[in-house]
Amino acid sequence: WFNYCKGELPEKGTLPIDIPTAAHNTYATQGWKGYGDWLGNGKIANFNKVYRRFEEARAFVQSLNLKNENEWRIFSKGQLLEKGALPNDIPASPHNTYANKGWQGFGDWLGTGTIAPRLRKFLPFEEARAFVHSLQVKSQKEWRKFSKGELPNKGMLPANIPTTPNEAYATAGWKGMGDWLGTGTIAPRLRKFLPFEEARRFVHTLKLKNVAEWQKFCRGQLIEKGILPPVIPAAPQSAYASKGWAGFGDWLGKN
Repeated sequence: WFNYCKGELPEKGTLPIDIPTAAHNTYATQGWKGYGDWLGNGKIANFNKVYRRFEEARAFVQSLNLKNENEWRIFSKGQLLEKGALPNDIPASPHNTYANKGWQGFGDWLGTGTIAPRLRKFLPFEEARAFVHSLQVKSQKEWRKFSKGELPNKGMLPANIPTTPNEAYATAGWKGMGDWLGTGTIAPRLRKFLPFEEARRFVHTLKLKNVAEWQKFCRGQLIEKGILPPVIPAAPQSAYASKGWAGFGDWLGKN
């Protein structure tokens, strides 16, 4: 239309002087229904469309048996020919159109049952943790595998237990993966260490020669010295930075 108005479609002739180029403005209150009606091609601008009620639209979409949101987008663009075309009265962006009219996520829209994490309702923290303890998952790495369904012997992750419990229960009881899994392992940032003087006194009893020996001890490679107690940090220079730290010579008793 705009090309024609500018005289760029000579085969169509020129625009008569008594027909406006900006028809949408001129006839805004005089019968204007959109360029589909103006041009006679039947197309309706999204903001002028009247869509089916949410329940009816969802019922139609579920009959398509689409597998996921990506397939929905492909269908909406008319690229799944075997599924037909998207009806004019069903929106391509249902999450916007039905935002306050029943929308509960694409799992509900498509009928797959998949629920976006932000919309899920999870078990209370204590109940979820009790279930996880029963799995006897040994580490955070194993937890990730289980969450992805890569540990079939452990079963599948229930929909009411989050894959990222540290986010879901951040203010509802979360104490670290060791507590979540039941292994007792505590993340360094959550540990409570001995006061500096007590920790240093213990380290002096080990009679380690240098920083290299300290690091081996921390890694459990000096069996004759025992293992590093959880109340003493492997990185004391960080844990006691403003609490008495005076260097490794002082820490090991070599000053």
